Amino acid sequence: MKKEITGHQIAIVTMLSLMGLKLLALPSFLFESGREDNLYSFYLFLLFDLLILAAILFVVWKNKEFSFAAFCEKHFGRWGAKIIYILVFTMFFFKAHMLFAESFSYFQSTLYIDKPQHLYFFTMLSLMFFFAVFGIKAFFRTVEIFAWAFGIGLIICIAIPFLSGDTNLFLIPIQNGFGNVFLGGGERAFWFGDYLFLLILFDRVKFEKRHKKHFGIYLTFAVAYLILFYLLFFRIFGADMAGMRNAITDVVGYTRKSIGISSIDWLPILLMILFTCFQSGLFFFVSKDMWEKTTETKNPHLFSFVWIIGVILCVWLWLNNMQIIEQFARTVLVYPAIVLHYGLPLLFVAITLVKMLMEKTKNKNKAVVRKTKRGAA
Repeated sequence: MKKEITGHQIAIVTMLSLMGLKLLALPSFLFESGREDNLYSFYLFLLFDLLILAAILFVVWKNKEFSFAAFCEKHFGRWGAKIIYILVFTMFFFKAHMLFAESFSYFQSTLYIDKPQHLYFFTMLSLMFFFAVFGIKAFFRTVEIFAWAFGIGLIICIAIPFLSGDTNLFLIPIQNGFGNVFLGGGERAFWFGDYLFLLILFDRVKFEKRHKKHFGIYLTFAVAYLILFYLLFFRIFGADMAGMRNAITDVVGYTRKSIGISSIDWLPILLMILFTCFQSGLFFFVSKDMWEKTTETKNPHLFSFVWIIGVILCVWLWLNNMQIIEQFARTVLVYPAIVLHYGLPLLFVAITLVKMLMEKTKNKNKAVVRKTKRGAA
């Protein structure tokens, strides 16, 4: 596979992927019940996310010239690998199109107020056209260029609440027991764990040891930001957080009024535009890769057609009954999401550890044989 992505680029994309859906869609779903323990649910599943991310990095770093397709076909057979491709494609396909529906709701209340709804479709179709024409190399390079814009925007959006002077960051004790904490995150597991893209795209990455430092720096920033942002969101809105669907915009909008800033609302909107473009692009390329491996064809026009139909259908469902999308993610997709996000990487880790143990035993036996031969001579 041609190396089209640098190690620095994949580190940036991993950082943004850790933050993407957790800022775009998760707050409104996580806090819709208004349960205070859901903050701990987020922190618990963020920890699970980091453990799975560590597992995936272990797999791709320990398997020389790692290839997702080669690994699957070697250990699960051709048809077993195809089943995995189909499951991964389905998961990312639905993630992407539910993101489109959720982002449509966000932009309808912020950017497209009193504007025709077809403008959103035109924007998304233009975005899909860009991805299809320019390819994955251009996408990763674009994300790398805009990384500073992401970073500066995120820092400003989280700095504004502190300027108000009344930010309380103290945690409250768990109210309803650890079981409810686990259940609260489990119901929203669909919105966690996008890191399978590392397994799928890593054979295109030109990775060097120095890039491990980039991973450490960027992931530390992402984790610290998410911990602080969710705590701010929780402490600012309290019992009213169930009605706050536009998390970053709500936090900035609430606190800017108390410090007299009148023209900063465009910043969180711009940040959400960048995140939507990034996250949808990442899902697009992962789904496209799985589509091509499943069908064993490279027909971007057919794939783009299927993708666009999905966009239209999901937004149409959202417009007619928003609860359909949310209920589908919570009741239908949550179980395969848990299996894929957590089970598949752990299975890969187990296989890798067995391979390492067998290799170690093999080398040890060879050493014993050599020693025996030298002794006999």
